[in-house]
Parts: sequence; structure tokens; C-alpha cells
Amino acid sequence: MFDIQNKKDRLKQRFDAFRKDMKTDASKKISDVVVKNATVIDLSRVKPRFQEPLRNRKSGDNAAAAVFSKKKTHHNHEKKESLRAAELALPMEPEEKAKRKIRLWWGACGVLLVFVFLLLTFAFDRAAVAVTPAEEHFLLKGVGIGVDTSLHSVDVLGKRLPGLRIEVAKSAEKSFPTSGKKYLQSRAQGVITVTNNYSVTSQPLVRNTRFVEQGGKVFHLIRGAVIPGMSVKDGKLESSSIDIEVIADQPGDGYNIPPANFKIPGFAGTPKYDKFLAVSRNSFGGGYVGETGFATNNDIRNASEQVTKEAYDAVKTELAGKIPSGFVAADGARLIQITGVKKPLGLMLGDSFEFSASADGFVILFKQSDFAQLLEAIAVPPDKKMSFQEDKSQIAFSKIAMRRDGSGFDATLDGDVLFRYRIDSDSIKNGIVSLSQENAGQWLRTRQDIASFEFKMFPSWIKTMPSSASSMSVEVR
Repeated sequence: MFDIQNKKDRLKQRFDAFRKDMKTDASKKISDVVVKNATVIDLSRVKPRFQEPLRNRKSGDNAAAAVFSKKKTHHNHEKKESLRAAELALPMEPEEKAKRKIRLWWGACGVLLVFVFLLLTFAFDRAAVAVTPAEEHFLLKGVGIGVDTSLHSVDVLGKRLPGLRIEVAKSAEKSFPTSGKKYLQSRAQGVITVTNNYSVTSQPLVRNTRFVEQGGKVFHLIRGAVIPGMSVKDGKLESSSIDIEVIADQPGDGYNIPPANFKIPGFAGTPKYDKFLAVSRNSFGGGYVGETGFATNNDIRNASEQVTKEAYDAVKTELAGKIPSGFVAADGARLIQITGVKKPLGLMLGDSFEFSASADGFVILFKQSDFAQLLEAIAVPPDKKMSFQEDKSQIAFSKIAMRRDGSGFDATLDGDVLFRYRIDSDSIKNGIVSLSQENAGQWLRTRQDIASFEFKMFPSWIKTMPSSASSMSVEVR
């Protein structure tokens, strides 16, 4: 009752202020409607009946009192509705408008936060598992293996690897100063190629056999030689030839001649004179009379060592540079040899002399992947899936024996080999799907192939693995 009185007083106050501000007839009509709905209740007529104690009434009035109570309640409800309608018809104060907007905004934010929370938790949940595989060491002692260029795949039972052969040939040439000084009377020397176009019978030549070049200078055969006879190929005769060393008849630089043609005077007047041909392809040298520099034995030895080393190193360097990606060369699985040394014939006179050497070599390679496959087959038990870790292993090749035909080599392996477990990501996902983090951790600890692990959950508050394996990822460290 008092609540109705208070509302009536507040409503009248607000209405009076509102009517003062009204300027138009339309607003006046609205005011009339409000006044009509907001009928003033004469509480003096109602008060005595509300305050009358029920115990003072007669029992016969109980039914009338109940009827009156219902009417009173209905009447109050109608009055409350009239007041509420009047309040709604009046304009809301700015402060109340602002408070209402704030309440609506916070309510919308709360609903949105709940929606986002549920969406992240149940629709976009993700889990990442970072796994460090376990490692095991195996010792190799005196394990024999072979590398063969004729193989195309790994022979696990025979412990043999497919091999690749790479060949290189290099030469080195250099000029060296002479250190000797003396008065000399030396005769020029050179090489002549003698060709037999006469018969299939070989022709012997004795020491000091004379050869005369077209200018008349005479040279003598230094050592006896046999010129091979002509050969028969496909029913036809083919000439045969041989290289021989000759020396000038007299000392002096006049016999240091360029390449020339020669005749054998001993065959003059016979068919052999024109059938045996002699030609020098290089200049003759060493002829000298007077004081000059010359190459001592020490000069020659040093020159030989230098050019042969340069030729050897050139082959070694080029072999190393030709190793394809993914292949390995075992230390000692190569062969390099000096194939020739070239120096001037006779005394090396003058201020300098030329020296050259040639070398060739080859190396036998094998694939790193094939080697890892063989090691895994040798050392790892069949029930374990592991990979060879080259950077953490120490393996030595010993007792390397190159095969004579250059087709491969045999060796002995010793060392400490490290293997790492191969992780099956799908088995991990399927094993921990829908598990709590605690149970998932316990399950991962039972696996011998995992050394350590770490969970990364999104959103961070979820404590259970996603219900789908596709919502999980496994990172192998």
C-alpha cells in the first residue's frame, strides 16, 4: 500500500515537470492520457478495512472477506499496471538511459565470452606433442665389409655395399734452375722412331749404328735394338716401329737440331734403305762446348720430387672434388700412381731445365644411405626401428685392401655406433586421443622409443587430448 503511495508521489512529481516542458497540443493529449490512467487512490477509504483485525469479524463474514481480498488484489494490480504504463510513456532520464545501455553491453559481452569459450574448448581444440626419440649405442669390433662396383643394391648377408669408381689423370710441369758450373764438351742426344716397312722379319741394329739427318749430321745408336717385323691384320701387312736413343757424332751445340728425318747409311744400295724410315719428333739437346751451367744430380732429384708431388696432389684434390653428394670415400680407399716422368736427355745444360710428371688415380665410393642400411642390419635387433646417426658415431675403417682390378675394396669396421629410434607419429596420436594429459603422459612413458616429451595445448586451459587424431600434431625433436 505504501509502495503504491510512493510511486504515486514520484509519478506526480515527474508528470508536473514533464507538463511544464510540453509546448504542443500533441504532447498535451499524451499528458491527459497519462493523468487518466494514473487515477488517484483514496487510501482513507481503504485503510480502515485493511487494518481491521480478522479476529474481530464474525465467522459468517469469512466468505465476504475472501471476496473482498481478491477484489482488492486485482484492484492493486490494475493500479500498478497503470503506473508502469505511465512511467513508460514518460521520457527516460539520460542517466538512466546510460545505465541501461551499459547493462545491455555487459550482458552481450558476457554471452559472447561464453560462446567463444565453448567454441574454443569443443570445436577448435588442438594438441601438439614434442617428442625426443631415445638413442642406443652399439659397439662394432672387427666387422668385415666389402665395397664392389659390380653391385647395384646392398648385400646384407654378404655385408657388401654397391661401389662407384671415379678416375682422374693429371700432369705437372715446371722449370728449375741449374746449380752446376763447369767446362763441357758434350754431345747432343735425342730420340728417333724407326719404322719397318720392309718385311715381317725383325731387323736387329747394333750399338753405334749410324743415322744421318738430311743436313748431313751423323748420330749413333747408344744401345743395340731390334726393329720388329711388319704385322698382319685383316689380311693386310702393317708396319711396325720402335723408339731408340741416339747421340751426336761430335760435341757442340751445332747438333742441337729440330725434328728431322734420318737415313741408315748401312742400308745404302739395298731395298732396306728406303723401307726403313727414321724420324725424330722432338728437338735434340745437350750439345755444348765451353763453360756453362748444368743440372746436378741433386737438382734433378729435387725437380723429380717436386713435379711428382704436384701431379700426385693434383689427382688427389680432383678426386676429392668429384665425390657426388650423398657418397662417402673411406680413408685409404683410393689408388694414385705416377705414370711418367719426363726430363731432357743427356746433360741438362744452361741456367734452367724443364721437368714434368704425370699421374692418374681412382677412388672407390659408396652411398651414405647404403652404409646406414648395412649398419642397421648388422647392429640393430629386428624388433627395433632405429636410424644410424653419423654425426654422433665414431667408426674407423682399417685393413683396407684394394682389389687388383680396381673394382672395389675390403675393409674392417671398428667403433661406437649410435642409433636413434624412428618415431611413428600416427601411433602416438591414436594412442593418446581423448585421454587426459596425465594418462597420455603415463602412456608415452611406457614407450621405449621416447626419451622425453612435452604437451602444448590450445586453448591452454583444456586438460584433455582432442577426440580426433587430426586435431593433434607430433613434432620429433
